Amino acid sequence: MKLPTNGILILITAGLWLALPLTRAADAADRPERGERAERAAERLQHLAQELALTDAQKAQIGDLMAKQRDAAFAIMDNEDLNRREKMKKVRDLRETGRMQIRALLTPEQKKKFDALPREPMRK
Repeated sequence: MKLPTNGILILITAGLWLALPLTRAADAADRPERGERAERAAERLQHLAQELALTDAQKAQIGDLMAKQRDAAFAIMDNEDLNRREKMKKVRDLRETGRMQIRALLTPEQKKKFDALPREPMRK
């Protein structure tokens, strides 16, 4: 049985439309789980604590900042109204704001060491 050209186009369009949720699920599956990110954040905090000789109060404050930043980043990435480029820009801005907030909690000597630390690259 021969389908009209319009029928083929409708079938192809419907198939692509139905496959869209699967591609979004695959993208989400590629991202590390929230628990894994929390573990990485704890490792980063521990690394900062060692490199900068943070006080217990500084560790607590920076840990809180990192948790808020992580939650805000998840909210940005889960926002379906933004395209990928917009999400990446917002997350980059969020990270820079986080760096400034952390820096504000440091002593002048700690700031020098903090500024010398390599920045963590953005992950996919």
